[in-house]
Amino acid sequence: MTRTTASAHHLLDLPYDIFVLVARFMDVRAHLALGSTCSTLREYFATPSLWLALARDMLEIRPLPVPPLRTVASLSAAELRRAVVHAARLEENLSGQARLQSSQQFNIDGGKDLELLTVLPGARHLVTSKEADSIACWDLHSGKCVASWPFHKGDRVLQCRPVDGGRACMFIVFVAGTNFERGWFQLLRLAFTETEREAEDEGADISAEFVRHIMFNEPDQLISDMSLSEDVVTMITVHEDTREVSLVLLSWREGSVCVGRTNVHVDVGPSVHPINWPLFTLLSPTCVNILWDDLEHPFIHRYPNDCLFPHLSVPAGAPITLPSAPAQTIKFENNTDDFVAWVPYSSLAHRHWDTSLHGDQPHLSRELSNWRTFQRDNMNVLAHSSLPVPYDDEVRVRTFFAPCDVVVGAPSTDPRDLLMIAESKHALWLERQPDDVVLLRICSFPSDDMRQLKESPEWYTERLARTLEVPDGLDLSSVCDMALSEAHGIVVLSLLDGTLWTLQY
Repeated sequence: MTRTTASAHHLLDLPYDIFVLVARFMDVRAHLALGSTCSTLREYFATPSLWLALARDMLEIRPLPVPPLRTVASLSAAELRRAVVHAARLEENLSGQARLQSSQQFNIDGGKDLELLTVLPGARHLVTSKEADSIACWDLHSGKCVASWPFHKGDRVLQCRPVDGGRACMFIVFVAGTNFERGWFQLLRLAFTETEREAEDEGADISAEFVRHIMFNEPDQLISDMSLSEDVVTMITVHEDTREVSLVLLSWREGSVCVGRTNVHVDVGPSVHPINWPLFTLLSPTCVNILWDDLEHPFIHRYPNDCLFPHLSVPAGAPITLPSAPAQTIKFENNTDDFVAWVPYSSLAHRHWDTSLHGDQPHLSRELSNWRTFQRDNMNVLAHSSLPVPYDDEVRVRTFFAPCDVVVGAPSTDPRDLLMIAESKHALWLERQPDDVVLLRICSFPSDDMRQLKESPEWYTERLARTLEVPDGLDLSSVCDMALSEAHGIVVLSLLDGTLWTLQY
């Protein structure tokens, strides 16, 4: 058979077992790139067997120091994928190969007014929100805005959550500020379409649009707070006239409009004075927790549930009382069954309280001055000083983790070199080298690795840090925000002058 008579064989024509054998000879970056090209390959690269084969090959050829974990065979496809990608990044760092491959600059006219900067699944699109202006989706390949949604006066982004739905979708809940407490908000869905261009080398045309769904519209219900999970919105509402407190669960699937709703009357009991208001709800897989403020001592009511939907099954237990009332409260929570936390704060200090879901009394775990808090995917919270403070001559990032907190050292010993923490899981440092060379160091702390991080913080810091060269023209002193796609090796930096830099490594 000659080259001219042989029929063309494409990658997708191969049986799956043959495809796995071929894929084992590919670079990890090639896996990530191929997995974003079409739905069939996306499914292939989402199967455990492929990543299990890659992990075993990597461990056989070059054994890595692995902290106490479950066996490799027991990991899911997503866990295997993350482990293999992290191992490949580590190999690049140790071999000195982790250097900037490309950079791009474009203007979004946002700067310090940006409220939201999020890389979507697939790492091709970026969503930004500009204060009191609009929300927009950008194509990181072309630097063009492919979709935007203008804000009306008083509108603001309340919560957002990227959802990987094949052709990437982004669910964003935002509200009209003047109407939010009066029972009105809407869900935005970012829908993508892809059109192949005639010229094969030009790739594909990507267009997107925001689709609006009204999720809740009851003017007589005052919304006290809401939590957003992947397919459920949980709200605490208070009826304006009767003062009846309800827990409202709204559910949607695959981006559709609301497909289910449950209103549960909350029996607050004699401990709640009629003039008091619920501060917020804390959502976990097994419980809904409502924090109340009774002027002097805030306390929690906990409601176990059956998968949050369609109903709550057990009345609230005895209230859990906090020792001091906050001047203002910001919440955070995780998706495990044993930890819920909140941060009351004043202008002087943050106080971090935690309590288990098994009824233990809360305790003050740390009192910090001039620290800020961050939230990421309702999982872990990092806090760092707005004016970085050295601890034992070393900049440190503090990760709150139940039932204790973890301190992770920065790669640099100069406190001025800590630029920021973004999305609660990525820390950005400068690294100064001889001959006035400045490198970027990015250290990530995946939420699913937090238990191992507690056992071996130094090992994880070295394992997860990457080094990038700073491209010409990038003024690091004006960086005001960043987003990162760890799997695809893309860093997005927002500068004060309204420009975005995308760095691929």
